[in-house]
Amino acid sequence: MSQFEYIQTLLKQALDGKSAVTLPVGSKSRSFYCISGNKGPRWIIPANPSLGLTVLRNWQPYNFASKMQWQILLKLYRYGLLARMSGILQLQAMTKPDKPEVPVIYIGTPGSQQKAVITMVSEETGEAVRVIKTAMAGGARASIQREAVVLKELAESAPHLNTPVLLELAADGTWASQSVILGRLSGRKLTHAHINWLLHLPKTEKTTTLDEQGQNIRELIVDNPFMDKRMKQLMNRAVEKIIGPTVTLVLVHGDFAPWNLKIQPGKVIAAIDWEEGNFSGLPLWDLCHFFYMQHYLFRGKTAPVVLLQNNPLVARYLELMEISPDDLAPLVLIYLLQTIADRDSAISEQYRTYLIKQVETTV
Repeated sequence: MSQFEYIQTLLKQALDGKSAVTLPVGSKSRSFYCISGNKGPRWIIPANPSLGLTVLRNWQPYNFASKMQWQILLKLYRYGLLARMSGILQLQAMTKPDKPEVPVIYIGTPGSQQKAVITMVSEETGEAVRVIKTAMAGGARASIQREAVVLKELAESAPHLNTPVLLELAADGTWASQSVILGRLSGRKLTHAHINWLLHLPKTEKTTTLDEQGQNIRELIVDNPFMDKRMKQLMNRAVEKIIGPTVTLVLVHGDFAPWNLKIQPGKVIAAIDWEEGNFSGLPLWDLCHFFYMQHYLFRGKTAPVVLLQNNPLVARYLELMEISPDDLAPLVLIYLLQTIADRDSAISEQYRTYLIKQVETTV
């Protein structure tokens, strides 16, 4: 059994909700636990906590209740009591003697972009040695292939960013492996470390005007078969507000959010999950995503555009990027409209609907 088949066996057991499997006579097996979330299986972890805690300690939920539940779960796991919790499924899979590595599997939210992120842990040291992403739905395959292209380019053009290194990409694009980026996940608050990281993203020699970006959006609206007449009218009214000077295009992460950012020693940021990376992106794009995505997920009270306008760290970013504060609102609108109109984006339809409402309140 190959390592990929080994992982697929565990995923199938978890998705089927079956703990009993038939293993060859005399084969050695390893026990795992499956932890479910609100929308199905979420984690598959080795029963031996010394092999799983390395990964789980570097992951954290972001609301208070979930944090408390997660800490309780980690304590039960640490002391060998996890199997006593209701809803915990026990799995079995054959060990691979030629590969002394054990998977810790995070299963993404069901949908067209669903994938599993597998951290391989050394059985000898208990340390994470590499990360494998495997597609569980059709859209995820394109995301995995896109990230592989981005990681190759980052290794050549921006080694100072300390990004994952692509190790292997399957011929059919269904999975890829990359190096591990150590560190704890970022908090939700924007800090100097976030701004400093964004300021170090390489600029290109390309420029664009905000007027040109508005025209690009108009073309996306005209050709978009998923928008009705009312939606196109709303989008076109918003485009009329997009006017401004020339800006320099920069590398953007594309999914700049706390769960994709690691804090390393010295309060240095390192970013993972480059599936939406763009080497010719707009300045402020990542900061827009940082605020809007969190407002959407955590039901913030203050409008993200207001938070962007009033945050002194955002003001520092604009100053050092030589962007006038007057151009913040048009750049925010470009983020909203392009994200809504881009049907190839990996965002959920729920997030797209949320952004449409944000445009409605703005216009």
